[in-house]
Amino acid sequence: MVPIEDLLDNRLEEDGLDEKARRDLAAPDCSVAGILRLVGMGPGGQILMALGTGPLRTERLAEQIEDFSSRSVYRHVSKLEAHHLIDRHEEPGVPSKVVLRLSQPAGRELFRLLKAFAATPRSRLPGGASNAHSWSSLSLLSELWRCGFAEELSREPRTLTQLAGGSHGMSYHQVNRRIGLFLSSGLLLVSRERGHKRYVLTDHARRRMALIAGIGRWRRHVIVNGAPGLTTTEM
Repeated sequence: MVPIEDLLDNRLEEDGLDEKARRDLAAPDCSVAGILRLVGMGPGGQILMALGTGPLRTERLAEQIEDFSSRSVYRHVSKLEAHHLIDRHEEPGVPSKVVLRLSQPAGRELFRLLKAFAATPRSRLPGGASNAHSWSSLSLLSELWRCGFAEELSREPRTLTQLAGGSHGMSYHQVNRRIGLFLSSGLLLVSRERGHKRYVLTDHARRRMALIAGIGRWRRHVIVNGAPGLTTTEM
């Protein structure tokens, strides 16, 4: 199975994002979609879970993360630090020791939210997959939210043409590729009405809206464009 992170990165590359857009994507983003992507891409979610039990040295943290190389763990630790979710403390000595811990309150509160999410059946993918694959499904949930498809489909089923005509700025071909990923991840399913193919949110996707609401509440710990919590547009 190709990791969701690689699939999304390939889609971004194929969609022709320029270097400035890539730098923007790498910048700290505390929007709902940004936090979902941060947790879902690579070992982000697993790192937060591992540090939730207490501070760890970087080497020990890498040993505890499944399915990812030490290099990938270190890279995502830097991203979590940039979002002020992890604090780094260097202990003197030869060689020096770097100890990582969740920040207070943002890191600890996000850990509690994700721990509650991970402990429920809704955190599992259809078919029972968990761990890295379950966390990576949040990256697609991020895309579903960011593109506005969650809003559109919460009202009524939509055709591909209707979804492609939104204000997201993507082409028909780009939307079609994303719809394929949403279908394979269990977030969407196909219904046929009067011979027309329409897409609907699955119960699996609708239950995950609770996590989005939780992240909105969690954002009282961060300031997004001067407004904590869900923005007016997100509401």
